Amino acid sequence: MKNKTLNILILSLIIAIGVWCGYFYMINQIKITSSSFEDTKHKIAFAMKKEQAVATLKNKVQNSLKTGLDLKDFLVHSDQAADVVQTIEGFGPMVGTKISTQSVSTEGASGLPEGVDFLKILFNIEGSKSSVLKSIELVEALPYNIKINTVSFAKSGDASSTSKWSSSVELVLVKLKDVEATSTTQ
Repeated sequence: MKNKTLNILILSLIIAIGVWCGYFYMINQIKITSSSFEDTKHKIAFAMKKEQAVATLKNKVQNSLKTGLDLKDFLVHSDQAADVVQTIEGFGPMVGTKISTQSVSTEGASGLPEGVDFLKILFNIEGSKSSVLKSIELVEALPYNIKINTVSFAKSGDASSTSKWSSSVELVLVKLKDVEATSTTQ
């Protein structure tokens, strides 16, 4: 009888351990499935946002085509490079800064369609902190495809005097090549 009771007790203990192991296994599987579901949900939300962004961009392109805007209007034409530099330098007196152009160069635009180059302009701005920042804002607001590569700021003067700020800015614009230059190279 003792042997039978002991066997039943051991069997009950083994069954209880098996049930607990099964229980924890099921809980673990539910957690794994739940985290996989959350990942999938985030991926779907991201894909939906991406589709909305693409749709918005398509609408903007369609609207710009309807209003007669052309992509070439956002690029600097080869005969406008000097005008762009003069415009940038003209912002100085408007906001109380001195803007001086250090260099203007043209680089080949790899990865872009044939007929365009990069126009790199390096210029310095001197004035009060707010005037220097306003000058940079005006440059960014030019109606061209502008990328500012580098901006560095320096402060001169001590605490007793009015501090002057200077900034060195390198920007890149997409420039259309000369029509004659592209036709002679073909």
